[in-house]
Amino acid sequence: MKNAHLLNQCDPLLRTLFYQVDKLVQVDIQSSTIRTLAEQEEFFKKGVTKTMNSKHLITPENPLSRAVDAGPWPMKWPQENNDKWLDWSRLYYFAGVVISTANSLGIKIRFGGDWNGNFDLKDQNWYDAVHFELID
Repeated sequence: MKNAHLLNQCDPLLRTLFYQVDKLVQVDIQSSTIRTLAEQEEFFKKGVTKTMNSKHLITPENPLSRAVDAGPWPMKWPQENNDKWLDWSRLYYFAGVVISTANSLGIKIRFGGDWNGNFDLKDQNWYDAVHFELID
């Protein structure tokens, strides 16, 4: 797993999930998984996120991230906000592995490529195909 150290600042359920996923598909945990308030504000200003109420935020009150940005390794990630993904299908395949693994572990998650979880991938108004978060 690439950047496994970032999982140390995530909820234990997410750690368990992504270590299991890594047994099936090599995982690349993105640095955006862990965010301070200042980083979230910057992402919001750039349009990278649509909310200031992110489960990625770590604060003294909430020291563990409840969201992970991840994809399959190797993957060419965009370097700027306007870069295009080269291979959406790999991200959706990876999401299927993550969702299936979460289901088998009894972990409730939401995928940023299908926010409402209805398997209609065309009804999204915001695609974040690397985002996985715990459902409260």
